Amino acid sequence: MKPFQINVAELPWESYAHGRFGSDDKAVAGALRAERLDYVLTRLGPGQISSPYHAHHAGEELFVIIEGSGRLRYDGEEKPLRVGDFISCPPGSASAHQIWNDGDVPLLYWAISTVEPLEICEYPDSGKLLVKAAGRDGRDGLQGIFRQGDTVDYFLDEG
Repeated sequence: MKPFQINVAELPWESYAHGRFGSDDKAVAGALRAERLDYVLTRLGPGQISSPYHAHHAGEELFVIIEGSGRLRYDGEEKPLRVGDFISCPPGSASAHQIWNDGDVPLLYWAISTVEPLEICEYPDSGKLLVKAAGRDGRDGLQGIFRQGDTVDYFLDEG
């Protein structure tokens, strides 16, 4: 039977770091075995940036600031973040976003998103594209990251 209720305090923090990017996350959706929505409690330490500046072309995201303060880069503009802020990121280039902690205490927020079987994510700062297609089990499938300008002819190497 799928769990329908958990207490986030009982979930472990999972950390990742790569250069100036990193966060501590609690994978709530995974613990609940959610199917169409992803819920992650994210904690950014002082100076941490959640991820490279990006926009989803299929999935939609919502961020809810619950502790601390930080900065949001959204569609090329920077704005302050504070407790109680809701940030909506519908699909499309105009919703490119990035969150970072410019304060002295942790920034804590909910990241809620739709789970899409097909996703294209663009990274405007680096000119990359992420292309992802879920497999039949919803997990294993195809994924690749490419420079946006790396295109080839449709019939290249087809004989």
